[in-house]
Amino acid sequence: IRVIDLTQQPASPQFVRTVAGGHTGGGTCGGIAHPYCNDGTGINAQFSFPYGLALNDAHHLLYVADTANHRIRRIDLASVPVTTLAGGHIGGGTCGGLASSTCNDGQGNDAQFISPLDITDDTSSGDIFVIDANNQRIRRVTATGAVTTFAGGNAGNGVTCSGSNNAHCKDG
Repeated sequence: IRVIDLTQQPASPQFVRTVAGGHTGGGTCGGIAHPYCNDGTGINAQFSFPYGLALNDAHHLLYVADTANHRIRRIDLASVPVTTLAGGHIGGGTCGGLASSTCNDGQGNDAQFISPLDITDDTSSGDIFVIDANNQRIRRVTATGAVTTFAGGNAGNGVTCSGSNNAHCKDG
């Protein structure tokens, strides 16, 4: 994950810098061993296809949709530790009250995503919203890592989302 610091001159080595990522060889994410994922500080963290980003300026946090690791990661920009906020469960469960083999609402590691693609934050509540592309759902994640299905997945709410790696949803 790289940052462009517009307060620096373009020739400065601080203009573009890596704040997190670069580790290879796996490790643990949220306490779970994984070959392509590692929680750590700065370049000791490992991601696999980080895609969507959401910045919470008020709390100096950057949220990352770590797409190929099927997790939501959080970077504290003040001290740069990378932690797994949610994701890691395998085997399905329930999403939006419906049984699913690839999706699970839950707390932290008990939540399951399949290719979280994009992410945004709601500064008023502190929640983040994730496009869970291959589960065809929009998921809500609280600051403590509680994951619920907000929309999609034919949960009876009239919202459907395309699973073709895009963030287009429609009512009805």
